[in-house]
Amino acid sequence: FRDVLTFKAELCPLFSAAYSPCGQTVALAGAPTGTCAQIWDLRSGSATGIALGQGSRSPHEDNVVDAQFSPDGLSVLSGSQDRTAKLWDLRSGECLRTFTGHNDGVSAVLFRHDGRQIMTGSCDRNLRLWERDGGSDEPARTFKGHSGFVT
Repeated sequence: FRDVLTFKAELCPLFSAAYSPCGQTVALAGAPTGTCAQIWDLRSGSATGIALGQGSRSPHEDNVVDAQFSPDGLSVLSGSQDRTAKLWDLRSGECLRTFTGHNDGVSAVLFRHDGRQIMTGSCDRNLRLWERDGGSDEPARTFKGHSGFVT
């Protein structure tokens, strides 16, 4: 392997990085930006200026530790130590929905292949399955019984 691109970011530690479906941008979750997920351009190796949660009316209240693009590339899901996951519109930067219910930090987020459902994993040792655009604030299903943190 050879180094193709090095990001000059002050994200220390960097908790996660995820490719967009088009493969031209990545979502980075880490500190010290902490409460937002940053979008970076792979061609230039620089930040796009999109920091999901920064300046938002509903930012995360603690470090974002995971961020994933939706399958259509139009939104990003972030998981935070504030015990929530948030769905962000990539164009406007606005929070579309907040998923609450975990008793500890949300350490992993994932979209279903068609984007209709999401899954959140937490340090509370639970996985929760949510309808992305559902009207209910409750998860569709909770998977319990894991012996350790879900990452």
